[in-house]
Amino acid sequence: YRSPRKLGVRLYNAMLRAYQKTGKFSRVEYWFKKIEKDGLKRDFKSYILFLAACDKRGHYERAIAVYESETKNIQTLGSQQRIRHQHMIKSFMIMMYLKNGQKGQANKMLGQMIETEEYKGKKLEYI
Repeated sequence: YRSPRKLGVRLYNAMLRAYQKTGKFSRVEYWFKKIEKDGLKRDFKSYILFLAACDKRGHYERAIAVYESETKNIQTLGSQQRIRHQHMIKSFMIMMYLKNGQKGQANKMLGQMIETEEYKGKKLEYI
């Protein structure tokens, strides 16, 4: 049994995926915003699909704005889910920064990831 809310987000994500694959960014943005407008919570896939659409169309400023707003909203998740969510989105943002020639921003974000509990004491190389 799936909760109606979870199923609802999955249906919205299907719309995001379909429009992201066809390159219709304005429709991706519309459905991304509509999730919360309709009283549902975006999940991890919602954000990744939106960020992938931003990356595909070169809308880096929009991706950064969504990332920054997401870091405020993510605090409501449980700790393990929050860590996974943050690291996956940060990894995607690092890739996007590198594609956009912003090596400094990518290094800064990687540094933030390394400072978290999950990576303390592990050796990771900077870009």
